[in-house]
Amino acid sequence: MVQDCPVCGLVNPPDAQQCDCGYDFSSRNVQRSNLTDKDLAQLEDNARNPRVVPVPGGWVTAILLNAIINGTNEYGMIGLVASSFIATVASSIYQGGFGAFLVALGPSCVVCDLIVRLFVIRCSLLDVRLGPRFALFPLWLFGLFWLAAAGSIAIALNQ
Repeated sequence: MVQDCPVCGLVNPPDAQQCDCGYDFSSRNVQRSNLTDKDLAQLEDNARNPRVVPVPGGWVTAILLNAIINGTNEYGMIGLVASSFIATVASSIYQGGFGAFLVALGPSCVVCDLIVRLFVIRCSLLDVRLGPRFALFPLWLFGLFWLAAAGSIAIALNQ
């Protein structure tokens, strides 16, 4: 079982003898640290103010269920899953939460659709039957719609 350091909150492997901050798990006191003062200050700040990044799993599930019900083809499903994954990673990196996910979903849908159309199935942008589609629309169109919607929401929230 992993060991959480009581001093800095760092998660350590089960066989760790000492945390990076200098806390010794066997003697239960702080010894000499291997970290710089700046690193120690950052660890203490992270322990006091943990950053929680929400991952929009419910949103991804809702998209996938809607896509299955409304007749999304296999390329559209692959593009949708890849786009949702890219948007989730982007929102985690930028710690923007759900808003960053929504903003990243549009461009990632467009890019995934274009990659599949240009390099995998080689069809036109308007080919709804063969190309990636979401709910009977081209996936790139869904991405552009969502990008415009997310942009409008962001502008409205900033005013």
